[in-house]
Amino acid sequence: MAILVHKQSGTTSLITADNNILVSGELGYSYATGDSSGGDRLFIGAGGNKPNGYANEVHIIGGQYYIDMLDHPKGVVTPNSAIITDAQGKIDTLTIDNLTLDGNTLSADNTNGSIILRPADNGHVDVTDTLIKNVVDPVDAQDAATKAYVDTRSSIDVDADAVISGTGVLTLGERLELKGGFNLNTTLQDLATGTRVFVHLDSDVAGLNSIEIGNVRIEGNTLSTTAGGDLIIDPTPAGNAGKVIIKGDFQVDGTTTTINSTTINVDDKNITLADGATDASSADSAGIHVDGANADIYYDASDDGWHTNKDFYAPNINTGGNVTSQTITGVYVGFDSDFAQKTTDDLTEGSNLYYTTARADSDARHALSATYEGHGAFTYDPVTGNFHMVGASATEIRSEFSASGDLTYDSATGTFSIDVEQVYSKANFDSDLADANTDGLPEGTTNLYYTTTRADSDFDDRLATKTSDDLTEGSTNLYFTDERAQDAIYQLLHAGEGIDLNYTDAANELDISVEIATVNNLGIAKFDSQDFIVTAGNVEINTIDCGIY
Repeated sequence: MAILVHKQSGTTSLITADNNILVSGELGYSYATGDSSGGDRLFIGAGGNKPNGYANEVHIIGGQYYIDMLDHPKGVVTPNSAIITDAQGKIDTLTIDNLTLDGNTLSADNTNGSIILRPADNGHVDVTDTLIKNVVDPVDAQDAATKAYVDTRSSIDVDADAVISGTGVLTLGERLELKGGFNLNTTLQDLATGTRVFVHLDSDVAGLNSIEIGNVRIEGNTLSTTAGGDLIIDPTPAGNAGKVIIKGDFQVDGTTTTINSTTINVDDKNITLADGATDASSADSAGIHVDGANADIYYDASDDGWHTNKDFYAPNINTGGNVTSQTITGVYVGFDSDFAQKTTDDLTEGSNLYYTTARADSDARHALSATYEGHGAFTYDPVTGNFHMVGASATEIRSEFSASGDLTYDSATGTFSIDVEQVYSKANFDSDLADANTDGLPEGTTNLYYTTTRADSDFDDRLATKTSDDLTEGSTNLYFTDERAQDAIYQLLHAGEGIDLNYTDAANELDISVEIATVNNLGIAKFDSQDFIVTAGNVEINTIDCGIY
C-alpha cells in the first residue's frame, strides 16, 4: 500500500511563491490558527517552476478555514460564517453596518437613526405603482409632504394696488380670474403645460391725463422731454420719404432757429425782418448774412439806407439792359487805379506764355541729350530728366574675343578649344587608350586573343597529364582531409541540456557524455529502491514524505 504524504506546517499560516516551499503540482497544508490572512488552508504549487526549482505561483484550494464557514443551515445567517441562501435563494436576516434587513423591514440601530437613500448622479428613487404611506407633515424646506397636507395649504397669494374685498389667498381648487381694466383687455390660451394669459393695451387708449414713452411726455396739449436735450420729430425713421405737416400757425419762441434743409420754398410774398420794431433805430442792422462768403446786405439806420460789403454786378447792362435809380453816386479814378488792383492771375495768357517752374524745368530737361559708344546702352529721358546706363551683356563681351590656328573659340558659349591632333601629348594618348578596347585592335601572329575555345583546348591537353597533386590549393575551396572533416563535425555538434561534448584533436577522439541530475540541472538520475520502483524504464513513487516546513 502506497502512502501519500504532503508538506504541512503549524507555524507558517500563508504559503506564497516567495516562501520557496512548494514545487509546481505539490500540495501543502497549514494548520496554524486560521484568520483572514492564512492558516487552516490547503495550498498547491502552480505555473511551473522557477530557476530555483520551486513553483512560480501558489494557489489556495481548500482547508478547515472554509469548512468552518459552512457549519450552519442554508438560509440562516450565522456570525463568522459564509452566507448560504436556501432553496428559494433567500436568507433570514442581513446586517450591513448600522442597517438591518429582516423580512420586509429595513431598520437602523440606535446610534444612527437615519436611513439615507442616495442614487447615483442623475438617478432617482423609483417607487412605480407603489404608494408611500404614513408620511408625517413636513417641517423643513426639503421635507416630503402628503396629498392631504398640500390640499389644505394656500397655493397662491394674490395682491393688488387696491383691495376691494377678501384676502387674495387661493387654496387648491379655487379659481384665479384675470380681467382687463381701464384701457386693458385679456386673452387666454391653454398650453400642454398649463395656461397662458395675455394682457393687452386697448388699440384706442382714452381718458389718460398724461403718458410717458421713453423720455417723451404727453400731458394735456404739451409734448415735452423729461430728460432735457433735443426733442426730435422724424417722419422718415425707416428711410422712406416723408414730411412733418403742421396744420395752422407755427410759432417758434426760442432764441435761434436753424434750418438744415437744402431748399426752402415760401409761398408768402413778403418777409418781415425786425418784426415789432417801432422805429429805424430798432431795425438797425436788419438784413441777410451769407455764411462762408461773409457777405451781408443790411439796413443802416444812421444814413437810413441799405449797405453791402460785396460788389454788385449787372451783366445785362452790356447787352442793352438798364440800371434805374433815383440817385447813383460813384467816382471813376482811372485805368491805373483799376490796373493796380489786378495781378497776372487776372490776365489771360497769350502767345507769350507765363513763366512757371514746370515750364522752366521742362525746357532745361529737353535741352540735354545723351551720346554713348560701345557695348551696353546710355540713354536720357527728357520727361523725367533721368540718365540710364546699361552695362555690356555677356554676349557682347564674348563677341570681343577670337581665335586662330589650332585654337578655336565659340562666341555663343565663350569656350576656347584646341585641336589635339596637332598638339598631341602622353595625356592625350592615355585618354584615347582608355576610351578604346580590343575590338578596335587587329590581332597579331604571336600574342593571340583569348577565346573560350582556345582556353578549353589548352586546358584539356594539360589536364590529361595532371593530378590534384599538381594543383596548388587555393584559399576558399580547400582539399578534403580527415582532420578537416573531424573538425567540421565537432563544430556542428552542440551540447544540449545535461549533455557534455569533449573533442581531443591530437587523438582524433570525440566524447559525448551525460551529466548527473541535480536540483538545478537536468541529467541522468538514479532512484533508490525504498521510495521508487523502476520497471522497464517506468518510475513509480513508492512513498512520498515531504517533511515539515
